Amino acid sequence: MGSGKERNRPLTSDERTRLALFQETAARLEAAGYERTELTISIVRANLYAILVALFLLIGGTFLYLTVHGEVAMDTGGGGLLTIIVAFVVLTVVHELVHGLTWAMFTEHHWGDIAFGIMRRYFTPYCSCKVPLAKGPYITGVLMPLVVTGIVPALIALAVGSFLWFIIGIIMMVSATGDVMIAVGILMRKSSATEAVYLDHPTLGGVVVFER
Repeated sequence: MGSGKERNRPLTSDERTRLALFQETAARLEAAGYERTELTISIVRANLYAILVALFLLIGGTFLYLTVHGEVAMDTGGGGLLTIIVAFVVLTVVHELVHGLTWAMFTEHHWGDIAFGIMRRYFTPYCSCKVPLAKGPYITGVLMPLVVTGIVPALIALAVGSFLWFIIGIIMMVSATGDVMIAVGILMRKSSATEAVYLDHPTLGGVVVFER
């Protein structure tokens, strides 16, 4: 769950607008007989888990690369570092765009139902869907950036023998740690409800499920 500090942080004007819309949507769903449950995550905890994931993927990934190619070769000077930094910045933007593009495919107003922003205190960019989605479309949108910006680039780099881009792929997989936590939380939740919709929390990382 989001920590107290995360819940009480100052909101931007866009977040306040989205919070008002969320409350309106939640009230409408609850009036229709839905019960709400928060499946939010702490950004701080997600970042701590990301460190553990990074260690596991870097060690395991390097072992896999060595197994396939026998050696690693990467520009360790300014050029290699600059490539990693630029790629990370660009792919972080792409990561959020992929969230939005995927969710927009399942909403009535498409891009009009998607919002982007940054949690300034944690310097964490986010993409949020402003309308409820079914379980499948929601999880698809949550995990698609992991595939597009992390797993696919890493596999291509492994195939062609580019350790630099293999590491970039791993970095982007690590950046999706929070997304994986949200998806796992949804999938592990047991419920006897026959109907459920998933609505992004407007100010915290995660989702609110409405069931009846």
